[in-house]
Amino acid sequence: MHRKSLLVDNISLIRNDLLEKIMPVVEYINSNYSENITLKELSDILHLNEQYFSRLFKKATGITPIEYLNFVRIYEAGKLIKSGENASAAALKTGFSSLSYFNRVFKKQKNCSPKDYKRMSLYQEDME
Repeated sequence: MHRKSLLVDNISLIRNDLLEKIMPVVEYINSNYSENITLKELSDILHLNEQYFSRLFKKATGITPIEYLNFVRIYEAGKLIKSGENASAAALKTGFSSLSYFNRVFKKQKNCSPKDYKRMSLYQEDME
């Protein structure tokens, strides 16, 4: 019955409900990623304690709130680097207070250093 779509997937229904519940936090992160955002601040948006909020966010998205915040920050930093910004300026503009942490997170997400990322984007521009 499940293969014929006669049964509704309960897991996807639960996840959709959870996504709707955490959407104010996602929107807040997307708008304020350059600020110093704490887990307490995010959990307060939904009026939950930090531990419950973290579990809820991970259940809904598959990643922690801090991982999502870093994902948004690195995405925005990548755009700045492609536009010619240096890595340290991009790190500061996207909310990272430590350049070494920025480099570590950037490399984990993009599989290359910010310097290599900039070099690759310049190479791609030359090819166009």
